[in-house]
Amino acid sequence: MPFRPLAALLLVFAASAAPWMAGANTTLPLAGWWLGVPLTAAFGFIICDRIQARAWLRMKWPALVAVLFLSGCIVGWTVSPAPGFTTAFGEEHWQFLETQFPFVMLHWPRLGRLLFLMGLLLGFLAAVELGVSEDFRRDLRATVGLTGLLLAIYALGIRWLGWSAPPWLELSGDTERFNVSFFHHNAPGACLNLAWPLLLFARTRLHSARLNLVIGSVLLLVVGAALPLWHSYSAPLVAFGLLVLGVAWRKLGTKTREWPWLVRGTMAALFTGIFAWQAVSVVKMRVAHPDGWTSAAQTIRDAPTRDAAFKAAANLRGDRLVASSAPPRPAAWLTALRMAKDHPLVGLGPGSWVTHAVLYSNDSLVNTFYQHRQFAHHDLLQTAAEWGGLGAAAWLVIWIGAFWVVSQRDAKDPSREMDLVLALLGIALHSTVHFPLQNPALLLWTTLLLGLAWSEAPHARENSAPHQSEKPPPTP
Repeated sequence: MPFRPLAALLLVFAASAAPWMAGANTTLPLAGWWLGVPLTAAFGFIICDRIQARAWLRMKWPALVAVLFLSGCIVGWTVSPAPGFTTAFGEEHWQFLETQFPFVMLHWPRLGRLLFLMGLLLGFLAAVELGVSEDFRRDLRATVGLTGLLLAIYALGIRWLGWSAPPWLELSGDTERFNVSFFHHNAPGACLNLAWPLLLFARTRLHSARLNLVIGSVLLLVVGAALPLWHSYSAPLVAFGLLVLGVAWRKLGTKTREWPWLVRGTMAALFTGIFAWQAVSVVKMRVAHPDGWTSAAQTIRDAPTRDAAFKAAANLRGDRLVASSAPPRPAAWLTALRMAKDHPLVGLGPGSWVTHAVLYSNDSLVNTFYQHRQFAHHDLLQTAAEWGGLGAAAWLVIWIGAFWVVSQRDAKDPSREMDLVLALLGIALHSTVHFPLQNPALLLWTTLLLGLAWSEAPHARENSAPHQSEKPPPTP
């Protein structure tokens, strides 16, 4: 039985369906967490294939260890009670937000979320195994790239032709009206920046250089026209940076033997600079806008007085938001750092930011703004807060290892994997100031692409075999 083609088909199906089923709330009977089923089934087919071939999974041990640890965390959270709200005002205010602003939230039932995440990890393992096939690598990249381009064209149609959003999705208006299939306007820009490098810098090229130029120009025009629709300064900046890096790497990569270290050095410099800027921002905020926080335990003790003050201020506005003089993102980052410090090993699980983040800040915006009640605006920090220190470390192993492996794998032919490197870099950059990886659709895309990065190169086994032109050693 052809198990591998079935597994590949399921992964490509999940990738194509993800933005339309898991990017926002839906009126369909099942929320998008059902996408974990085809991911799990794909892994099951891979296991059947390996048993049939009497061979082990082609899996590097750091990735396998990280997945096993994260899977163990998910199993533990599944069999343990869900974390409850920690203050009366926190619960009451959250219920108000869910009722008043349902379209700008995306929170699946806890069990559904955990099952989806388990399926996602199994789908990652399946993608690592299937990545040895050049056809699968091409199909998955094309699916993500073309779907992202279609979403951008759809957004332009909404803007200029009066198209409506897909009828089965629940989206709000105003700044969210061009989102197409995502509940928040940061996600479409991150989606497009994940997709277009897979098309523009793909290794596959048509024979006509002029036609390649025309197609590339049209692609960039669509990207440039769509990105301003989503009211995000970061999306155009990330797109411009990816384009500059892509052109520079294409010019330099094939002329230097230091390609792996060029990629790794660029990554290290970028994220060191970003994290340094964010650390300085948090330190400056703590000095200029101290919130008087001491510990989560103290917050619980102060809850009656604290709740009364927040409630009185929130009731002055219809949206029950209490403004703050502190810069919002640094305030959320500091909150996540404090929560992560309280859970250095294993956290309370995905979704626990909603119930517990209010214990780690006295800032009024963090406690009342619907976005900050859901997200830390920094995926790594929110992962550390919810999954715990070891959980965040396991995800970092998957991410850092992916960049390490993919940069090393094709040192003699950098253009083979440059599109994949740039796509993953784009979503990683977005995740330092927004929350794209808290969106299940983008998390699914990213995890499957990480699987490609970890997989054995399709030509590795060919290169490892003796070349046919080599003469056999003389026989005695």
